[in-house]
Amino acid sequence: NSGSVENPGEPMLPDKDEELYLLTVNVEINNMGIAYIEQMDDDKTITTGQYNVGDLIKICAEPVSDEFTFIGWYVGESFISSEAEYLFFMTPQDYTISARFSL
Repeated sequence: NSGSVENPGEPMLPDKDEELYLLTVNVEINNMGIAYIEQMDDDKTITTGQYNVGDLIKICAEPVSDEFTFIGWYVGESFISSEAEYLFFMTPQDYTISARFSL
């Protein structure tokens, strides 16, 4: 049979005109810790990325030494999570998420 068959196992790609949204992670007070967007290659230097709505993203924060403690993720003054490894789905807006640490 030479009829065409759609590729049922192929992932759906987003429309090319679908808007991407910018995510930036940072550390509120430098020298206390690092913050990054987790990637497949374990690169801990990625701090910005563009994502589609609904993309699952994992951000991570680590203190640079035992004298500092991670206290949470914030967007502006709004508390988001106390989990140092935080998973969320991208929503249709740009974000800057800050990691806060304390002594």
